[in-house]
Amino acid sequence: MEKTCTKKFKGQFRDKYKRDMQLDALPDLIPKKWSLLKFIRYGAMPAGLPPSFSTHSLSQKTNIIKELAISVNDKFTPVVFTFPRPGIEGRRRIGHLLNPVSIIRMGNEMKIRWSHFRAVLVEDIECCIESSMPLEDPEKIRYINPAMTHTNLYTILDSVHIAYKYMIKVDIQSYYPSIYTHSFEWALAGKDNAKNKCKNCSNDEKKRYEAGRGLDAAIRSSQSAETYGVPIGPDTSFVAAELIGKAIIKSLVGELKRRKHGDFFVVRHVDDIHIFTNNNPQEVLAAARKAFRTWNLTPNEAKFNVSTTLSTRHDIWTERISSFMPDGLEQEYFFNEQDKKYAKRKKIKYVEIDYWNLKNYFAVIRQLQEENPHKSVVTYGLRRLHFNSRINPSKGYGKPYLMNDKEEYYLFLDMQLSSLLTAYPQYIDAIIDVYLWYEKWRGYTPVYIKVALENILANATILSDHHFELAWGLWLATYFKILFSAEIMDVLYDTVRDPVTILQLLSYTHWWSKQTKSKKAQEYINNLKRRIDNSETAIAKYSSMEDAFKSEDWLFYYSLHFAPWSEEDKSWSEVDKLSIPINDPKKGIGEIIQRMWDNKIEIFKWKRHIREVDRLLGVSRKGRGGVSARLYPT
Repeated sequence: MEKTCTKKFKGQFRDKYKRDMQLDALPDLIPKKWSLLKFIRYGAMPAGLPPSFSTHSLSQKTNIIKELAISVNDKFTPVVFTFPRPGIEGRRRIGHLLNPVSIIRMGNEMKIRWSHFRAVLVEDIECCIESSMPLEDPEKIRYINPAMTHTNLYTILDSVHIAYKYMIKVDIQSYYPSIYTHSFEWALAGKDNAKNKCKNCSNDEKKRYEAGRGLDAAIRSSQSAETYGVPIGPDTSFVAAELIGKAIIKSLVGELKRRKHGDFFVVRHVDDIHIFTNNNPQEVLAAARKAFRTWNLTPNEAKFNVSTTLSTRHDIWTERISSFMPDGLEQEYFFNEQDKKYAKRKKIKYVEIDYWNLKNYFAVIRQLQEENPHKSVVTYGLRRLHFNSRINPSKGYGKPYLMNDKEEYYLFLDMQLSSLLTAYPQYIDAIIDVYLWYEKWRGYTPVYIKVALENILANATILSDHHFELAWGLWLATYFKILFSAEIMDVLYDTVRDPVTILQLLSYTHWWSKQTKSKKAQEYINNLKRRIDNSETAIAKYSSMEDAFKSEDWLFYYSLHFAPWSEEDKSWSEVDKLSIPINDPKKGIGEIIQRMWDNKIEIFKWKRHIREVDRLLGVSRKGRGGVSARLYPT
């Protein structure tokens, strides 16, 4: 008789390991109901935008436009925003800012069909561990998070690997952009049933089929009717990708059993798939290729790998950073009553780190980052320099905070952070978290950061896809009241192209012009309008707000309505030249826009001040829930 994973792995390792890692409990933690409000408030935007962008007011006033949003048949296009991939090699990924109508449609589709989606997500697949099940985030930083981090994933791989000779890693080419939207019907009702439009299905299969069709339609309507790809960023896409991921594993396991491969075991984290076996690994690779093709997905052969090593799968660099320990005294920081609620503890312990130890720590971080160019070493190292809710040494995690409340230390830290920011601008959001913590804790405002920001802006304007560094740099300059020279402003207005960065630039310019008493603001606005008219930016020209709202430029034109400038200063009346009118504010898309304007539903907040809790928990991708599959699918 052929051995299976249930005979060997389950008996010797799986039951105990699942119990130790609490894997058996994960399906029960998937939300019983889908909350439209929580999704819109915490999970609709990519987890990497500056704090100026928020769907909070949309979540509070969803009912004002919900029926209209669901009833219109128009297709919409999301805003594209580029983010750096983990590491230092300049690789980029994209995120999508969905139109508010698309956000409501997709969230509502999840809500009304959630029982069918959940039924698929909680299914236990024999011979498999799935570590990226979509669970509700108890800290309400995101709505939905993967069940485990990649650190947990490596722990799983280590534990499973000891029972097998081979570990085979397989990869999908551009997973999120390659998902075929019609395959949601296949995943929920079965491919053969769906292709036959479920004519011979049971009632339950028909309901699942309709749920798949509804999700397919909602996703296509959010991306100009495209049938390939799902928007990258919102939690709905993460859940949708998990539905397909589970279907892929079902096909893979089924194919391996059909081939009578024998003993094997699969670990899946989103589209990171590892198959363990003691038999022919080439047979596993062939089965994986077939499973991918079944779901219209392309194998990424360059990332296929067969390993026979028995060494640990942990990244050594994480151990080196975690084990760094200065020779300072252990101190305590007590949270005030308000912060206790968000910190979820009364106090934290930290080890005092002085200038020389700090310098050595940064040297270690830099060295390890160069040695591991595809890993987020800098972000990982910076977590220990400020309060971070992910680190809790009192629970035995062994990663004490490294901080100091002495005034002379701030300057040392400021110099090191500014140097790090110049070298690695892609980590600007993680560096900001450290600055915000010391501003909150000791009232410190950085003094060395200006040159670093000027370098970032100068370099990023040359590279047309560095939206992330530009937008965060401008937000940081506004927050800490850093004045750039007119020469830098000239370059920005001559080169910046994408709507997210342009909005952030306009917001900064408003503050900048007040501080400098400069009259160049009008010149800048006129130059921007000229560039838009001449197609020198990524923003197109439209004759009506209805057309603009359905396009990828919706955020720019919609947000201009809330710009406070012309009310405060007539010299800013030039900005009105950028605005476009609604053709019919009492019908269809025009009515939706007018209602949103009337009820002050802002997505880009011109005057938003971050809260105390943001200074406490951080505003970066890591601070606000982590770099996850929602933003960074492989």
